[in-house]
Amino acid sequence: MIRSLFPGVVVSGFLAWLVAPCAHSGEAEGSGSDPGGAAETQVQREEGSRAWIKLLMERRDHAAAIAAAKEYLADERFATARGRGGVKLHLAMAHDATGDLDEAEMGYAEVWVRHTGEISVSSPAVKRWMEILWQRNRPTQVAPDGKTIPADRQGAYQGGATYIEITSRPGLLNQMTSEERGRWNEVARLVATYAAEPGIITLEQQRQESRKHHGWRFDPPPLWYVWGAMGSAGIVLAIVWERRRAACKRNKSG
Repeated sequence: MIRSLFPGVVVSGFLAWLVAPCAHSGEAEGSGSDPGGAAETQVQREEGSRAWIKLLMERRDHAAAIAAAKEYLADERFATARGRGGVKLHLAMAHDATGDLDEAEMGYAEVWVRHTGEISVSSPAVKRWMEILWQRNRPTQVAPDGKTIPADRQGAYQGGATYIEITSRPGLLNQMTSEERGRWNEVARLVATYAAEPGIITLEQQRQESRKHHGWRFDPPPLWYVWGAMGSAGIVLAIVWERRRAACKRNKSG
């Protein structure tokens, strides 16, 4: 039971650590000056920016949507806004629509890894991320550091299956709206479809193999394959991680 919960605990803890440190530092700086009007203006500005990006996407003005989304995400005033996951999803979708699949893949990966609990954005993100990897179909590769990067199709299955395991906790499932549950079910069906394809090693098969060789002591965390499959997206997330840690150190020293 404990080992089966390990991947979810690790990811949940990682996501909480990544987002939580210094998350309210910007709010604290201005909290004493104008707790009423300034805060309301800030919320209105943030909501207006998100509405504009959504409108650009509806108009299929993807170049403008990309520019607006990047501007939003670079704005430190919106660093802790709840709508960041949705803006990141729009950015990935805009890249996808323009045919820039490398940027789209990285964007979708960041959405579903960093906003896992936001089912309304993470489910469509992981589903499209899986489809891009499956269609790209790169074989297993060896990275410059000697680590093995799994084949795209194994990575696509692995990422989706891991996502379903993490988000299938009763507490989260029971909180999903009907629309969110529908999107989540689409991911689950795609995972099942990919699992049935020749050459795919399922999570259960990996665990059986692990128990055969290691007994009860080791249950391979499937996230290892996810990070490998992400490729450059994993590097991007690592950079974000280091930047946030450096910012926290500066705040503590100050």
